[in-house]
Amino acid sequence: MKKRISTVLIAVFLGALNLAGQTAVATPASDDTTQLRQEIEQMKKTIAAMEERLAAQEKTAQEQQKAKETDIAKKDTESVAELQTRVKDLSQRLNKSERKSGLDRLAWSGDFRVESHSIFGSVPAHYDGMKLQNLVVKTLWMMSPTSQGGLGMAFD
Repeated sequence: MKKRISTVLIAVFLGALNLAGQTAVATPASDDTTQLRQEIEQMKKTIAAMEERLAAQEKTAQEQQKAKETDIAKKDTESVAELQTRVKDLSQRLNKSERKSGLDRLAWSGDFRVESHSIFGSVPAHYDGMKLQNLVVKTLWMMSPTSQGGLGMAFD
């Protein structure tokens, strides 16, 4: 606020000097002093009015600050009964959430699924062992590496 006042006063003073410089050239010396005194008086009145406005603004700012502080104080002062009811409500909410989380840990669910198959086929009464052995040897020969005389086929 002090900066604002000093800025306003400097601006008014410079404006007065500019105005006085312009009028001093146009008027004779005798009127010059009376006119300067009148301008000085007028500037004093203007400065006094500005100071009054500033004081009024500061006063309203202080009143608003006090009003805010009283509002905050009113909000902060809750009765003991209100605080106790809030604590009870919060503890009930907490108990409900803890109970639900505990039950969620124990709650099992799912489906019981069963699958069954049946295979039909016929089993011959007799196997030719030599034929079976020949098939096994041919398979081994195909899969053995080429360095051992096989075909070297890869099996995946």
